[in-house]
Amino acid sequence: MVAPTFGSVRSGIISGCRRCGRAAAGERAEADLHGAGFEPLEPYPGAGGRWRCRHLACGRIVHPRLFRIRAGGGCQACAGRAPVDPAVAEADMGAIGMQPLEPFPGRVRDPWKCRCLRCGQVGAPTLNNVRRGQGGCLTCAGRAR
Repeated sequence: MVAPTFGSVRSGIISGCRRCGRAAAGERAEADLHGAGFEPLEPYPGAGGRWRCRHLACGRIVHPRLFRIRAGGGCQACAGRAPVDPAVAEADMGAIGMQPLEPFPGRVRDPWKCRCLRCGQVGAPTLNNVRRGQGGCLTCAGRAR
């Protein structure tokens, strides 16, 4: 038995029985997801769950939450906030002449203990600073000036 109030049905808070309400919520969620440029790859998991989908602009498979999409959020990969692959991070350090002495810490802002291949000094540059062109070794940077 369903007993919604007239006001809640009229305002759109409740769309009939529980099953119909969930179906309507899923349809609205899919419309919001499509409007933000995503294609769902699995059924609607609920507003708080991560929803596996493809971002149509970049083609990547991402897992945004619906409330973030509705708040104006988008693809973390396109925004530059996607997780960094450790192999790519090591290659970035190697390209500037730094040899990692420990595994990648996981975030671009965390210091990463590395050895300079030119002078042998041990330092802790961040991957973010390296990618912005600041280099990795302070000793070599001082000599260059």
